[in-house]
Amino acid sequence: MVRRKREKEKRPALGVPNSIALFATPMGWRHSVATVDGGMHCGHLADVPATADPVEACAAAEAMVKGLAYHFHGIRADVIWESPLEPGSWTAEVIAEVDGATTTPHDSCHPCAACASNASAG
Repeated sequence: MVRRKREKEKRPALGVPNSIALFATPMGWRHSVATVDGGMHCGHLADVPATADPVEACAAAEAMVKGLAYHFHGIRADVIWESPLEPGSWTAEVIAEVDGATTTPHDSCHPCAACASNASAG
């Protein structure tokens, strides 16, 4: 009797993102992406200089998160930026659309609106 090899289903290298934190540092823009399974992906925003405007950094972080969600899971994601609590840091909720349903109910708003309003105020 020949045994068939059991193929283990590979788990994606990155879980579905559910939030992102963005930090301005003297060396550049850093990010931390939290996932629904408790994982975290941290690093710097590539191709975004340390002197970049917060709106530009938010847009780059949003594009990165949407790309990760699509690349690893084949899903669409929306990023809802919150008003910054302290200078130099921004947070956002990531709403993933899985099988036509969102992971969290939300009101639609302009992405990075918090960054844009903060940049114009300061």
